[in-house]
Amino acid sequence: PQAFQELYDAMPPWVSREVGERLSSKAVAAGTIANADSRNEGPKNRLRAGRRVLYPRKDFVLWLASRVRHDRRG
Repeated sequence: PQAFQELYDAMPPWVSREVGERLSSKAVAAGTIANADSRNEGPKNRLRAGRRVLYPRKDFVLWLASRVRHDRRG
């Protein structure tokens, strides 16, 4: 979808949990990402830089898209 392409384009190549939260307009909180990651349900790949965890933007956006549920009203 177009929204995810725009999100992908706005992200740096590596995305921290905090940046993911901010750029997703808080659709997903940094803590939620951390919790999913601890259950092996987070973005596919990650890199640890000190205490910070970074994800390749492609993996982050694919993970976020997999969590989206479309509700139909009306």
